Amino acid sequence: MKVSLGKWLPLTIWTLLLWTSRIKNILQNSDLTYIAVAIRVLVALMFLLLALLTVRSSLRKKENQSWLIALCVWSLVYWPVRGGLILIDSQYSPGFKAVHTALMIVTLGLVAIALPYKKLAQIRGKF
Repeated sequence: MKVSLGKWLPLTIWTLLLWTSRIKNILQNSDLTYIAVAIRVLVALMFLLLALLTVRSSLRKKENQSWLIALCVWSLVYWPVRGGLILIDSQYSPGFKAVHTALMIVTLGLVAIALPYKKLAQIRGKF
């Protein structure tokens, strides 16, 4: 079963816009070490790669939703962990925390819309 365009497209567009701008912010931050830049860019590239592979797979009319599921799972793991760490870290301002909480809520909401629950249940049933 294929997920309709209206379910997966908003998540992929959001992901592409969000993480492309994140890479720009990372590269402009002169306070980060080379290792910190590398780690942050790798995380952003992972999101971008999963979003692009989701688009590619869907445009090729493939029934396989593996890339969409991977993007959803990656988002579901990353955002609660990173968002939680931002919220408990006293080094961040309330405005920074509010912005990242909003980004997390929007992303998780789009994941809830895009996640192919029937396919996920089939995969879970195999284990």
